[in-house]
Amino acid sequence: MPSSDPEFITDICHRILRLQPASVLDIGAGDGLWGFLARRYCDTYRAIDPTLKQTRIDCIEIFGAYITDIHRQVYNHIYTGDCLDLVPSTGKHYDLIICGDVLEHMERAKGRKLLDLIREHGRHAFVITPVKWTPSSNHFGNEHEIHRELWTATQLAEYGSVITAGNKHLCIFW
Repeated sequence: MPSSDPEFITDICHRILRLQPASVLDIGAGDGLWGFLARRYCDTYRAIDPTLKQTRIDCIEIFGAYITDIHRQVYNHIYTGDCLDLVPSTGKHYDLIICGDVLEHMERAKGRKLLDLIREHGRHAFVITPVKWTPSSNHFGNEHEIHRELWTATQLAEYGSVITAGNKHLCIFW
């Protein structure tokens, strides 16, 4: 689904407020929630005056049909395609990378490669993934929605601190 459970919204928003990143990359943007929240908490007054938009917020979405006018308003740049190709090809580094509900859609080796790319291209990161295995199909005709791997807290802890709440793990590279 192009959206996920809300377990960590408040925690991540508080961390964004403290960090105040100058640049954010949302990997697997889906419905654009994380980009919208990053824009809200980094550029608080943008809603009043769009010229006050100072934070560079980009996204990567593999399924172009998910991109809407909301994405075009929130993100500075929208990359459509495979994050494993796009993260290194942009040549950009980010103060914060948010990767919400992407890992479970990749085979283990590709997931590890993505985590390594996040570490290489981001100063801080939030990686969110399910706690329990749930079967998934190609929702909306999107074959990338199929769940392929389950990541445990122990596996994620190789990359950062892990918090588990409800149905999700949050791995923090801080």
